[in-house]
Amino acid sequence: MTGDRCRPLSSRAVLLLAAAVLLAPACREEPATPSPPTRTTDAAAPQRLAAGDHLTRELHAGVVHRYDVELPADRLLRVIALQQGVDLELRLFDPDGGEVTVADRPIGSRGSEELLVAGAGRHRLEVTPYADPGDQVPEGALLGEYELLAEGLPADETTPIRVAAERACEWAVAQSGLAEHARVLDAFDRCSEGLAAVGDLRRLARAEHDRATELGTQGEATLARHLESLEQAAELYAAAGEPHRALELELSASRALAEQGSPERAVETLRSLISRLDADRDTELLADALGMLGEIHSKGGRWDDALNALERARELPTRPSCAQMNRIAQRAVVFRRIGAFERARGPLDEAIAMGEELGCPSADRSVVLYRRGEIALAAGQLDEAADYATRAVEMSGRRQRATTRLFQGQVAVAAGRLDLAEQALGEARGLYAAARQPRSVAVCDLSLGELARRRGEPAKAVEIYRRSADYARARGDRPIEASALLGTTRTHLLAGDLEPALGSADRALAIVEEMRREPSGRTLRAELLASQHAVYDLRVEVLMRLGREAEAIHACEQARARSLLETLSGEAGELSPRAHRLRDRIDGIEERLLLDPEGSGAEALRRELDELDVELERERAHARPAPPVGRVLSAAEIQRTVDPGDLYLSFHLGDERGYLWLIDRQRIDSFELPARADLERLAHHAHEAAVGSFSTRRQRQEQAARALRQLSDALLSQAADRLAGAERLLVVPEGGLLYVPFAALPLPGGEERLIDRHELVILPSVSTLAEQRRRLAGRKPPAGTLAAVADPVFAVDDERLGDLRGGVRSRRRSGTALSRLPHTAAEVEQILGLLPDGARTHVLSGFDATAAAVRGGGLSGYRYVHLATHAQLSGDDPRLVFSLYAADGTPDPQGSLHSRDLYDLDLPADLVVLSACSTGLGEQIDGEGLVGFTQGFFTAGARRLLVSLWEVSDESTAELMRRFYEAHFARGLPPAAALAAAQRTMSRHERYAAPFHWAGFQLQGEPR
Repeated sequence: MTGDRCRPLSSRAVLLLAAAVLLAPACREEPATPSPPTRTTDAAAPQRLAAGDHLTRELHAGVVHRYDVELPADRLLRVIALQQGVDLELRLFDPDGGEVTVADRPIGSRGSEELLVAGAGRHRLEVTPYADPGDQVPEGALLGEYELLAEGLPADETTPIRVAAERACEWAVAQSGLAEHARVLDAFDRCSEGLAAVGDLRRLARAEHDRATELGTQGEATLARHLESLEQAAELYAAAGEPHRALELELSASRALAEQGSPERAVETLRSLISRLDADRDTELLADALGMLGEIHSKGGRWDDALNALERARELPTRPSCAQMNRIAQRAVVFRRIGAFERARGPLDEAIAMGEELGCPSADRSVVLYRRGEIALAAGQLDEAADYATRAVEMSGRRQRATTRLFQGQVAVAAGRLDLAEQALGEARGLYAAARQPRSVAVCDLSLGELARRRGEPAKAVEIYRRSADYARARGDRPIEASALLGTTRTHLLAGDLEPALGSADRALAIVEEMRREPSGRTLRAELLASQHAVYDLRVEVLMRLGREAEAIHACEQARARSLLETLSGEAGELSPRAHRLRDRIDGIEERLLLDPEGSGAEALRRELDELDVELERERAHARPAPPVGRVLSAAEIQRTVDPGDLYLSFHLGDERGYLWLIDRQRIDSFELPARADLERLAHHAHEAAVGSFSTRRQRQEQAARALRQLSDALLSQAADRLAGAERLLVVPEGGLLYVPFAALPLPGGEERLIDRHELVILPSVSTLAEQRRRLAGRKPPAGTLAAVADPVFAVDDERLGDLRGGVRSRRRSGTALSRLPHTAAEVEQILGLLPDGARTHVLSGFDATAAAVRGGGLSGYRYVHLATHAQLSGDDPRLVFSLYAADGTPDPQGSLHSRDLYDLDLPADLVVLSACSTGLGEQIDGEGLVGFTQGFFTAGARRLLVSLWEVSDESTAELMRRFYEAHFARGLPPAAALAAAQRTMSRHERYAAPFHWAGFQLQGEPR
């Protein structure tokens, strides 16, 4: 259904239209103009219904609305019920009480039901809510409302033909998808012939529309006839003066094409429709079309195209509606499929609230609820997921029941409730198969395969996964195929069939590598990789079991810091005008939130801010040339990067077991480690114990020593001999090990710590180090020596504001005031005193320590950049806080530097020191590490970073920095050696001996 709106009519449409037009003048009368709607309430006694009436009524569960229709012999009455959140059945009884007909189109709780009343006498019309046998709706619960319109028509010699046609249509509609297909089509044909004979174009178009719906119930077998019938209905609607309905049917055709495995044709149809709706300025239907386009792209793994379409839909000036609720949920689904679960949570909560406020159909809201439950399931919150699943099933109608039961089965599988899972998944698959929805059947098979695997039925599981993968491969559905191959890999691995496991893992990896190139923006690509990280993990496990160690190391490296690697490999680009507009909007929202973080509408502003962050990142990505894939090093190439005296410690965490690879130029050794959950538990305890070691209580000191020893034993006990010969350890951690203060870990079998014998450097991956070296090779050293930021003005009560303090408006930050850092000024003064004579320096302190100065290049052109200020963590976008007030007391609305801002800086420094709290942390994303300041500063040009793992003490940090710079500048030690020397000295000082004071700082990046 693409192309010019003036294309010739199809032959069937021509014949029907010709008959209708020729006969129309003889039998058509303008219907009585309905009066404005009158709202009425439930009543036991029947209400009178006559031509021209227009009623609006609420309908409750278990309630029947009855109407008396008194007709003379020369009149007919057409009754139209507009459904608004409730699925209706209309039943007509003749004057003798016999049931004449039932109107119940299979369209759920939207659209309209209608029937024709004919014959003299008093007829009774009953309006009831459709009750699905599986529904559990409390008696008397409000289901929604409907409008009832009554149109008068004349009775004449054509009335028997019209009535027979209407009855044929009413029967066919009520039996669509239920009775024998041929009988239903025959009834529609009789209906169309009769309506054409009496010249009722509008009803003829609707009958053809309903006929198309019946053809759609037969799936792919009748797809061509279904589309042809939709096209004929559209042509008839256009001829009847309802062009908008014709365009709606093009949307229906696109949905049919997508559901029946022809997404490319669906996209083609939608693009044609969208171009015409753009010209017609039909924003509501355009938003629906864009929403459907986004959904199709999302299912195919074309994430960027999906987000582009849904962003366009979101920006259109449409009224709040249930369709808008669905589009908001669709955008969240894209994020969920990418793996950006936290980004999906906000839009889904917004959609749930909108659906409740607008009173959207419970069936539609049930889909949003189960989508929200998927986020809980992904986070491992099984009780919450089960609650959403139960609510979704209870609210779903007959059309949504398969979807909600599928999700209920998925939750049951995850929770180990296998009998419930089998029941729910079996019902869902049966419903999907009956509705001839092959893609949904394939999705259901993914869960049924997992069910079989958990029951110890590997052959059955592999066969189910194969069936799903074959369907997906034939239709280019990459997400389903990748999931099926992943399940196959798990099943083969469990059965010990290693070669087949590797084959399916390789095919799954190829698909994931292709998909992860789709989203624009480093964070979305990273989150997609995290969601598919199991593919890489399983491949590593299979290769190690096969004894193919070098390939396993390459596979592990392939899953690490890929977005950072690609960002380093790419080229910078200028911000587009749209990116600047987005930044202005972000700055405005942040100012409002910082001034009143708990005010009215704050939560909605935070959701909008999250959306704008994503759009800005994607806009930045579009402004840059597409980054190369980023070269991942092989095991042999990794060995060649190792300097004499260095030793790589590369950790891999797996669900069943982990691995430690020790790599130098001469050899590679592999050691098996405990499972991920066990190691991450020990790592968490070690981190918390080190942070708590600031206490002078002996119990806390012993607790820290014990926790650090337990972690060291688990990680390093097998590697004692290899460690002994290394001067510098290059550690590549992942998962929970990213939080470990490696400097404080005791050496295997001894009392000394790692830092007592080794220099330590932390790396995101070896490939990123190699790429950083390539990128910075030949870079001239900056002319300046050191630029520093110290002692910014954070609080309204800062004494430096003097007499202005009483009149300055407070800048609250989520209710938490930022304390002054008085030691940072002395810290920087001490560093300056260690520099050689003539060193070029630049210090921003007090009111001059502004984020604007940093954005404007105030720190560029210096070999060393020292930032002594507060850091605040917030998901994947932490920030460094600079002066929040000017000297005249004016608040600075852009007083922070977000990690996202760092990517736009030019900072060619050899070393950036973040002398602040938790600057080495951020959002942990599997395969990327801690996404925060590190990636931003490396991208901006920094060669290495000195960051912290926890909230550090102002005093002890100043002391550590003094000792570090003294060792570097006065003694000439390289940064890694200088940090090791400073930490050793601190650990032996009675006042600073606890790991809290020194072990939280680590050097990242270039070790040389």
